[in-house]
Amino acid sequence: HSHSMREMLGIAAVVFLALFSTSGWASLCPDKDGMSDEVRKMFVDKHNEYRTLVARGEAKNKLGGNAPPAARMLKMSYDCAIEENMMDYAKECKFAHNSYKDRNYWGQNLYMTTARHVNKTRAAENSVSAWFSELEHKGMPKDNRLTMKVFNHGVGHYSQVVWQWSK
Repeated sequence: HSHSMREMLGIAAVVFLALFSTSGWASLCPDKDGMSDEVRKMFVDKHNEYRTLVARGEAKNKLGGNAPPAARMLKMSYDCAIEENMMDYAKECKFAHNSYKDRNYWGQNLYMTTARHVNKTRAAENSVSAWFSELEHKGMPKDNRLTMKVFNHGVGHYSQVVWQWSK
C-alpha cells in the first residue's frame, strides 16, 4: 500500500462509529494506533451533543421543521473492545464496511479525508458532524421511521449517530 493510502485509511479507521456500548472509559484503552483519550472523548462528546439536539427536538430537518424529539435517548459511552475491533479492521486498508459478523453486529460508519496531516481529534469531530449533517442535507420523514427507502435516500450515517437505544 502507498503511504498516502495507508494514511488516509488510518484516518478512516480512527473516525469510525460503532454503536458504542457501556463497558469502560478511555482510560482503560491503551493509546495506540493514533487513538488517545482526547480523540475518544471527542467522539463521545460530539455524538452526545447531536443526540441531545435530536432528543430536544432542536435538530433541523431538510424535509421541514426539526427531527422529532426522543423521550428516551441514551447517552453514548466508549467501548475499548469496539475500538480494538475497528482498528484491527482498518489495518487491512479497505475503505468498505466489513461484515456484521466480523464486527459483532455493531453498527459502523466510515469517514475518510485526503488531507495528509490530520489532527485526529479534529477528524473525530469532523466525521461525526459529517454523519449528522445528513439530516440537514437529506432529511428524515416526519414519522422518523428508517425504512430501506429512507436509508437508501442517504441518511444511514445519521441514523447510526442518533439511534435511540445506542449507548
